[in-house]
Amino acid sequence: MHVDGTKLSVALLLLVATIVTATKGEAVGRLRFEEEFGGKGTGIGQFGEEIYLAFGSDGTIYVTDTDNRRVQRLGPTPLEIKPSEKVTFNHPRSLAVDVDGNIYVTDWRSLHIPGTENPKMYRFTPCIHSFDAEGRYLGTIDLSTPEIKPRTPVEATPIIDHEGRYALGVKPKGWDRELRVDVSAEGEIFVLDISYNRVLKIGPGGETLLEFGAYGSGSGELDSPQDFCVDGNGSIYVADTGNNRVVKFDPEGRYLLSFGRKGLGPAQFIRPFSIEVMPDGRVLVADEGEFERGFQDHPFSGAKGRAVPAWLDEDPMQGQDVGEEEEEKVEYPPKYVKVMRRIQVFSPEGRLLERVVFEIDRNNPELHDLAFLTLDSFGRAYLLDPSRHMIRRYTMESYLFPTWSEVEKAYGIRATKDEADFDVDMGDIDTVVDEESQIDHFTIKQVFSLNYDRSELLRLSLKNTNHYARRKDYVWDFDNPANDYRILERSSDSSVDVNIRYLLDPNRYNYREMTLFVKGLTGYTTYRGRATDEEHSKRRTRRGGDAKALMFGARYDLTRDANLSFGYSYIEPDQTSRNFSTYLYDTGGSLYYTDRHYNKRRTFFGEFMIKF
Repeated sequence: MHVDGTKLSVALLLLVATIVTATKGEAVGRLRFEEEFGGKGTGIGQFGEEIYLAFGSDGTIYVTDTDNRRVQRLGPTPLEIKPSEKVTFNHPRSLAVDVDGNIYVTDWRSLHIPGTENPKMYRFTPCIHSFDAEGRYLGTIDLSTPEIKPRTPVEATPIIDHEGRYALGVKPKGWDRELRVDVSAEGEIFVLDISYNRVLKIGPGGETLLEFGAYGSGSGELDSPQDFCVDGNGSIYVADTGNNRVVKFDPEGRYLLSFGRKGLGPAQFIRPFSIEVMPDGRVLVADEGEFERGFQDHPFSGAKGRAVPAWLDEDPMQGQDVGEEEEEKVEYPPKYVKVMRRIQVFSPEGRLLERVVFEIDRNNPELHDLAFLTLDSFGRAYLLDPSRHMIRRYTMESYLFPTWSEVEKAYGIRATKDEADFDVDMGDIDTVVDEESQIDHFTIKQVFSLNYDRSELLRLSLKNTNHYARRKDYVWDFDNPANDYRILERSSDSSVDVNIRYLLDPNRYNYREMTLFVKGLTGYTTYRGRATDEEHSKRRTRRGGDAKALMFGARYDLTRDANLSFGYSYIEPDQTSRNFSTYLYDTGGSLYYTDRHYNKRRTFFGEFMIKF
C-alpha cells in the first residue's frame, strides 16, 4: 500500500493549524512594531544614554534626557525645557504629566542652610520641579527641608555656589536617591520613594499629606519597588520588585490586595519593574523574566539512538561507533538564539486576563540588544535600541494565526551526482577487458522546517523531509552478451514531523513540561532491469516496494522528579527498507519466478519514572 507523501504533509499541516486555533484560548497577544524615533545627540528629538518617558492624556510623549539635563515634548508641537535662571537641572529622572499638561520632574538640588555664612553651607535634597504646558517654571517641591546650622561636626564637600563663591555642601544619605512620580486625575502628586519603600502623597505647597508602605514582605509592605501608577479612581498600584508581586492601595494608602509571586509561569513575576493602568482598568505589568529559545537551523539533522530501519533515519552518524576524539570533530547544527519577554495583563482585582509576548533576536545585528523601557496607558510598549539611541514603539494586538515573519524557517536542499566506471579482466593472460560496468547515481534531498512560539510557554515545530534517488546501472559482458543488462531504479521517501512542547512550569527548580509528537513517513521504490542483447531482450526483472510509518506519543512531567510517557508506532516494514515484490521473466518474456516479502510492526509503550 502506497501513501501519498503530499497528502500526508497536508494532513499534518492541517493538524498544526488546528492546534494553533485551539491554543487561541490561551489568551496570548503579540507586540506589533509601529515606529521608531530618537537618535544620539543634543538636538530636538535626540537623547543621551539615560532617558525616562511619560505620556500626556492624548498620548503625547515626554522625555527626560538625563545626560543632557533637559526635558522634551515630542510631536507636532515640540517643547524643550532646559536649565534657566529660575531652575537648574542636576540629575533629572522620572517625570509625569497631568491632565492640564503640567510637567513634574524628579531631581535634586541644594538649599542654603539658614545661619551659615562665610562660607555658606548647602544641604542637598531630592525634589520635584514643576512646569506648565508651555514649559514655564512653576516651582519646586523639596522632599526634605534644610536643617539649621549644624551644632556638631558634619562631613561637607567644597563646592562653588550659584553666586560663584566658595561654599560647603552637605550630602545626607539618599540625597540623590531615585524617585518615581505620578499624578492622579485630580492633580494629586504621588511619589514612589524607592530607597525607603514608601509612597508619598504631596500637597501643592510641598507638604506630605500621606505616607504609606514600609520595608517587608507582609501586607502593604514593599521591597525595592521600581515603578507605580495611579488609576482613574485614585488607587495606587506598586510594582513590588523585591517581592515579585504587585501591591494595590486605595486613595488613602490603605492596603487592598496583592497578586503575583516569584516564577516564570502565568501570573508570576521575575522582578516586575514597569506597571501601567489602562482607562478600562486593566493593569499591564512587565518583568525581567526571559525565555530563551534555540532554533536548530540545519534541516538534515536528527535525533540519535533510534532503533528503527535505516530509511527512517536522518542522522548520518546513526549506528556508527564514534569515539571521543572523533566525537569532537562532529559538526553539530549551529544554534540561533532568541529571547522571549512578556507583558501580563490583569484585572483590577489581580486576575490574569492575557499575556503579550515579544521576541528579541540575539542574532539581529541591529536589534539584538533591545531593552524594555516602559508602557503607556494606551497599551503600547517602548523598547530602547541602546546602540543607536532609538526608541521603538509597539502596540499590543491579538490574532488567530501567526504572521510569516514570526515563524522561524529553514530550507535545505542537497543534490549528489555520482558516476563510476569499472573494467574487469577475468584473470586470463591477455589484456582485453572481459566485463565493463557503469553506474550513474543521482540523489536529491530537501527539508523544510518551521518553529513557531505561540507563547513563551508553547512551541510548535514542523519538519518536512523529501528524498529522491535515481540509479542507472549498465553491465557489458563481452564474453557472453546474454549477460548484458541495464537497470533503472527510482525511490522516494517523504516524512513530516510535528512536535508540540508546552512548559507546565518553567521555573528552574520545579521545571515541568509536556511534549506531544506525531511523525508520518511514506516511501516507495521501483526497479526495472532488462537485458540489452537483442536475442535476449525479453529477459527482464521488475520489482516494486513501498513503506509507511506512523508514530505518535507524549511525555508528561507529573512533578519535577516524576514523569509519565506513552507512545505508539506503526512501521511497515520493520526489518527492511521496503516491502518488495519481485518478478523475473525469462528470455521468452514468460514469468518464471516471483518473490514477495512483507512485514510490519505495531508497538505500544508506557513508562513511568520517578526519582527519589
